[in-house]
Amino acid sequence: MISRNDFVRTNYYREFSDDIIKSKNQEASVADHYDWSINSWIGKLFEFFIRFFLKLIAVCYIKFTRISIVGVEKLTNESKFIMYGNHTQPTGDVLLPNVLSKRSSFNVIASPANLGIPIIGKLIKYGGGLPIPDSMHQMANFNNEIIKRLKHNNFLMIYPEQHVWPYYTDIRPFSKAAFHFPVENNVESFCMTTTYQRRKFFKKPKKTVFIDGPFTVSKLATEKEQQRYLSDEIRNCMKKRAQLSTYEYIHYKKKG
Repeated sequence: MISRNDFVRTNYYREFSDDIIKSKNQEASVADHYDWSINSWIGKLFEFFIRFFLKLIAVCYIKFTRISIVGVEKLTNESKFIMYGNHTQPTGDVLLPNVLSKRSSFNVIASPANLGIPIIGKLIKYGGGLPIPDSMHQMANFNNEIIKRLKHNNFLMIYPEQHVWPYYTDIRPFSKAAFHFPVENNVESFCMTTTYQRRKFFKKPKKTVFIDGPFTVSKLATEKEQQRYLSDEIRNCMKKRAQLSTYEYIHYKKKG
């Protein structure tokens, strides 16, 4: 049973696809000339320092906020894989993937709205962010970049709920389109579920993160069937883990 914060805030929504957090220049989109790849030596050097800085910040964040990660040893032998997570931490979901794997760098599929954030928007791709294009003619380059990074033993982080809902204690519906990547690239999938528990002396909850997997699909099924199977398996696993949340810091209520 979930207990509530005595001073719980309520966030109202109409649909599970609502974007609760609005950023500056929310309608930002991927420019026609946008290049997801980093080819110049200056760009690669800049990427190295940005990733190093993010990893350092992530280690400090985990230590000082006392996040418990259960099951990270399942990634010990994995270099390239795809990780799915519930999207409930505006800061944590950016930082945590940086320290999940010692064998590979992470990349994350990001909303194009992030490009509109001052300063950060310009740095997204150097930290592993891959903003989703709006037009079909850009999608081929976007997919090719993902294929290239997986071949170079990077792993891909995907938040299939799409928008961040801070401290939400359930699992929202997934976009099935997010599950064609492991099928298309023949790589294993894992999931990361952030759960929340009451602290003794603080209002903000303790975070416990569970890593589960690997999840694989049958080669006998069609690609669409594989995507559907993978989506259902991962969502069911995350729904089960989400039941380990025992504390509601923010309450979500549907309008009307």
